[in-house]
Amino acid sequence: MTGKTLIAACRYFWFGCFFLQLYSDQVHAAYAVIDADSGRLLEEQQAHTSLPPASITKIWTVFVALQEAQGHEAVQISQHASNQEGSSVYLEAKETWSLESLLYATMLQSGNDAAVAVAEHVAGSEEAFAGLMNEYAREAGVSSTWFQNHSGLHEDGHFVSAYDMALLFKIAMQDTRFRVIVSAKQYRPQERNTLWVNKHRLDTNDQALAGKTGYTLASGRTLISYFEQPPKKIVVVSLNERNDWKLHEQLRDSTFQKVLHETVEGEYVTADGTKLKVSKPFAYLSKTEELTTHIVRLQNKQTTGEWTIQLGETALSFPITYSME
Repeated sequence: MTGKTLIAACRYFWFGCFFLQLYSDQVHAAYAVIDADSGRLLEEQQAHTSLPPASITKIWTVFVALQEAQGHEAVQISQHASNQEGSSVYLEAKETWSLESLLYATMLQSGNDAAVAVAEHVAGSEEAFAGLMNEYAREAGVSSTWFQNHSGLHEDGHFVSAYDMALLFKIAMQDTRFRVIVSAKQYRPQERNTLWVNKHRLDTNDQALAGKTGYTLASGRTLISYFEQPPKKIVVVSLNERNDWKLHEQLRDSTFQKVLHETVEGEYVTADGTKLKVSKPFAYLSKTEELTTHIVRLQNKQTTGEWTIQLGETALSFPITYSME
């Protein structure tokens, strides 16, 4: 390559970077705050708009891998995995790692090479693993999300909404194995003398239990946070938000201040005088000064039904099992 050709190539490269950054700046930020128990959307801005997710994609990568494989399995690193661009833990071809270590590398270090190794081991190929991610996402009930890859590197057709990602993270956090990995402050892999430290800046806060960061030129900054103020629990997701750390702290504080934790459990008497006992309790967050109406529909001569809670304009419905008194 001649000097002039190199200069021209650099100009095109930097023009492309400028264009992507300009595109990212022009797309308004989106965010969603949901109740980590019921999934209720509490606060939002363009929460259902589909945008590039960057590396927060990896939360679903790790969750799907845990559903399909066991952590103790041995994984041989392919040449393709070791050659990945972007963030990396510098895996070398033909090395053998435990799947568990690779999942920590994917989550804590956002290693694209580790994510590829996981995908190839679990599904045989990156394409097949992306298919699994979409299958699990559909089962979860999301509608504005489609995964083309497992790393979050920018690719046409790879998009999520803030609300969908919040729901997926809520579901993933119900898996104890996932919860342990994503909430780890640090991890020392047995395969290498190194220490991986969680990159989520808010994990030093007592209320921040878990989360994941992301960034590409096309997506801008993306962030997931899981906050607890017992018994209240919320998930916050932001897409293309420059001041994401500050926004998450503000949304955490304002949400916890104006919501109440409610639980449906124990014995109740319905409007028609029927006495029942709820077998499996469920919890939800309501906003202060919000009109709340409970509607119970019971199946005749059965022990199942549906409990609907009307919270302002929002309706939450839960299947219930009960015993008649």
